[in-house]
Amino acid sequence: MTKIKENEYEKAYFYKRVIAYIIDVLIVSIVATIIALPFRTEAIKKVDNQVIEVTQKALQGKIKTDVYQSQMNELMYQKAKLDGIANIIIILLSVGNFIVYQGYTKGQTLGKKLMKIRIVKTNDKELTFNDLILRNLLNNFIFFDILLAVLALVGRKPYIYGYKYVNYIQLTILIVSVFMIAIRSDGRSIMDLLVNTKVVKVEEK
Repeated sequence: MTKIKENEYEKAYFYKRVIAYIIDVLIVSIVATIIALPFRTEAIKKVDNQVIEVTQKALQGKIKTDVYQSQMNELMYQKAKLDGIANIIIILLSVGNFIVYQGYTKGQTLGKKLMKIRIVKTNDKELTFNDLILRNLLNNFIFFDILLAVLALVGRKPYIYGYKYVNYIQLTILIVSVFMIAIRSDGRSIMDLLVNTKVVKVEEK
């Protein structure tokens, strides 16, 4: 990778980072859905419909929050057990976009490229694949996706407990990171601080 000095660039705007992330997630989700389409069985479709029904009941106030959570945990376990191929595809595409592709494009995913922003090191060193692996395993929840896929193979109880706590951890990381990006003068998130990176504006020629 080419060495890029972070002090040559300005901090990326918060809204650009949000839009870039949404674009990347949509790309991964859409491609994963298309690839996994031939593997969707009637059992998976049935679980998906049940998820929609339970969610609608919760929004309409027909079931309490604890009942909704309990039913969703069970349905997510059934879905994870039946839809293992889709989980593997999502993990592989996430690794491909957020780690492999971003490594070869010097810190830019497809979303970041469109928003003209990139990841650089804060110590003027070269951005490496190891940096991207450490930054994105938690930043984009790849580690949690792998963990839940493994727990689904282990059994119902480990998966349900794992799913419950993983959701809390993911939400906490997301809220704290968004808060840090929004208020810090350098716009660095939790993982940026741990890996010595930041997201900056790039003027494409």
